[in-house]
Amino acid sequence: MPCHVNLEPEIYDVEKNEQADDFPTDHIDGLRKELAVAYLTISSLKHTIQRLSPFTEDSMQSSTDGFIQHYTGLPNFKVLKAVFDYVTPQDMRTKLSRFQRVYDAELQPLILWPDRDILRKTMPECFLSSFGEKVAVIIDCFEIFVERPTNRLARACTRSQYKHHNTVQFLIGIAPQGIISSISDAWGGRVSDKFLTEHSGILKKVLPGDVVLADMGFDISDSVGMQQAKLYIPAFTKGKDQLAAFKMEETRLIANVRIHVERVIGCVRQKFTILKGTLPKDYITRHAAEGCPLIDRIAKVCCALCNVCDSVVPFD
Repeated sequence: MPCHVNLEPEIYDVEKNEQADDFPTDHIDGLRKELAVAYLTISSLKHTIQRLSPFTEDSMQSSTDGFIQHYTGLPNFKVLKAVFDYVTPQDMRTKLSRFQRVYDAELQPLILWPDRDILRKTMPECFLSSFGEKVAVIIDCFEIFVERPTNRLARACTRSQYKHHNTVQFLIGIAPQGIISSISDAWGGRVSDKFLTEHSGILKKVLPGDVVLADMGFDISDSVGMQQAKLYIPAFTKGKDQLAAFKMEETRLIANVRIHVERVIGCVRQKFTILKGTLPKDYITRHAAEGCPLIDRIAKVCCALCNVCDSVVPFD
């Protein structure tokens, strides 16, 4: 039979006990001191339990903004509660409370490609002065370290020559306003930027007349041109004594605004420390019962939550 322990002891009123006279005064005082110590112990245990279970609604609501930022990446409890209210489908198959669950399926709409009219009406000044209203997306890749797979093929596919480590990488696209408008599925760290971009589906979202900004490693001008759009990347200097003046100015303008995609990636890593360490091999394994590896879900949830935080791009 289970044993139930009552942590709230019943108060024994010694003064009202008919046999109180049989107890010496010093013994009664000793009992009262022991009772006081018991209450202090219980109070301490309650605080310990609360610290060991910090992710309840009550504990999060009473936590500081810094605590919430550290564990969720969100600025305060008000924003966290708004996200929670947004993802409220019932799922009785999980043992977690509703407040402890975040669903990538529910958060997916937070990563969206903005309508062209909205993009142009809200274009930040730093983009307007350099490229007018035509910039649709700034793209870049970011890598996450993973454990060395035991399977030789997986080991080879995830070996990054740039990082000299086994990694998975994502193609991320941000709108000029600083929101993450696209993130690809995870690919092995060995894949090139060009291949990943051309097979991620992001170029299908680009419209005729759009401008795409990227780093010099993205040799995708032909693929972007097929969408009747234009690619701007920094000029190559290898093998050249000096760049033409207009190329130097163009490269400077690209660098001034392309830095924002690096800031967004850095912001995602900073907010969600799970993306900064080395992930277990299980996170990149596609199980039969799952539609995608866990790392895909993690990265997309992190990006979606980042989109409800303040933008890193100044609008004036």
